[in-house]
Amino acid sequence: MSRQRFLQPTLPRVAMEPDGQTHRRDCECPRCEAGFRPSENERQAAARRWQEKQEREAAAEALARQRTRQRLKALRLELRLDEQARRTEARLREQAALVARLRTDPRLEALLASRRAGRPVEEALAEAERLR
Repeated sequence: MSRQRFLQPTLPRVAMEPDGQTHRRDCECPRCEAGFRPSENERQAAARRWQEKQEREAAAEALARQRTRQRLKALRLELRLDEQARRTEARLREQAALVARLRTDPRLEALLASRRAGRPVEEALAEAERLR
């Protein structure tokens, strides 16, 4: 099998500036070869537009990164607050259980009654231990 040859001649090289719209000075396209190259003012304006576009994109990326950092910071704070709330609730449950146990403890009731009656601490403790 033989290779097919393209009947079209090769196209001239089109060289573009970094902005992707302006032809470079060494462009070989028919338009540029005919003398319709961009003027220096057009090149400068295109370069300025491209630079401004790059700056806008960089600013948008920086803003997106900043917003991402802020969201992460808020999420970390929320997680930390949730953890503290869970710990606080667990501690409050423990303390409520202790209060319930203390209210039903006859030794504590006897100790408090003895203290209200004006007995010294040692005597009130001995009285409460005797009820054991």
